[in-house]
Amino acid sequence: LQRAVVDLPERDETPSGVLRIAAPMDVGIFVLEPMVAAFARRYPAVRFDIRLMAGRTDLVKEGYDLALRVATGPIKDPSLTVRKLGTLPAAFYAAPSYLARRGRPRAVGDDRHTWVMRDVALRLLHLRHDAAQIVVDDFLLARDLIRDGMGVGPLPTFAARPYEEEGLLEPLTLQGLGPMAADLVLVYPSSRQTAKKVTAFRDFAVEACRRSLR
Repeated sequence: LQRAVVDLPERDETPSGVLRIAAPMDVGIFVLEPMVAAFARRYPAVRFDIRLMAGRTDLVKEGYDLALRVATGPIKDPSLTVRKLGTLPAAFYAAPSYLARRGRPRAVGDDRHTWVMRDVALRLLHLRHDAAQIVVDDFLLARDLIRDGMGVGPLPTFAARPYEEEGLLEPLTLQGLGPMAADLVLVYPSSRQTAKKVTAFRDFAVEACRRSLR
């Protein structure tokens, strides 16, 4: 009964209540944070419970209203409604200190080099898990390892840009590798009656990403 009452749409015209959101750490910091700040200014009656985590969350079982995810292919889960927000371009990077010490790699997987990969990047590039010497589940950790000269790896440009502007990371062009990008999607349970706070955030996110993501 308590869950049924929570899931009822708000009676007020203005969205209100607690909005529970899950997202990966890197997407949460660079994409979700400014979105939540702007949304909160528009709808001050909405409160937030945000969890940043690695791995997928069972939205229905754990009671989340929605989640942001990075998708490298279609999400085939009939329990979720999926809305694409935009694409996240990516490129390979290395620290200038690494390039001075080890030279420039020619292609992905060049065994003369150390590769730092997030698991989602391995899937996007159709590489085996053992193609990288260092595999992590967060792009911020990958970025800092690459910045510290630990190896070469792919990063979303939104995460790499601040270090690139400071001269701490350098983008690389690798043979046989075209433009890379993954989809940023918003997902929410299909089985629930969608509350106004959820539809309002969905529409707000779509519009915000339309202006900032390509």
